[in-house]
Amino acid sequence: MCTKLFARFVFSFCAASLLMPLFAQNLKDSFKEKLYDTWRLVRIESVGPKGELYEPWFGGGAMGQIIYDRSGQMAAQLLRNPPPNNGSDSRDAYDGYYAYFGTFEVNEATGIVTHHILSSLRPGERGIDYKRSVRFVGDKIVLTTEMQPRSELNGTMAAHRLTFERVR
Repeated sequence: MCTKLFARFVFSFCAASLLMPLFAQNLKDSFKEKLYDTWRLVRIESVGPKGELYEPWFGGGAMGQIIYDRSGQMAAQLLRNPPPNNGSDSRDAYDGYYAYFGTFEVNEATGIVTHHILSSLRPGERGIDYKRSVRFVGDKIVLTTEMQPRSELNGTMAAHRLTFERVR
């Protein structure tokens, strides 16, 4: 009886030892684990419902970054191209810069990250949620906003597709 129990214990221990790296690898490769980092903006595209491309929001060559940390905090900042000039009036500076921060949650099954906005440069955004679909492409992530009428496109339906690369 004791030998059988010991054999089961040894078998269970060995099996767990062999499987543990697989579980650790799955955790490491999880959607959320891959998201944690600081990401630099590479490109913004404005995309219509049939895939048509429009003049990019904030212009081609805009700068920015997004940060997701392990405590569940996030922050995003974007600067249009061309950036506001030194000495620009406050409206020009406001129109040329966008930022918000808050918390985030991930739905690994759907590939959606939800930004819960605590505060934003745009006061009307405080307390709202933004859903972004996320696609990983090598060391890049592509965040796509929901399709909606865009004021910068005179009400045309479009989504913003933002590509970021991992900051090294």
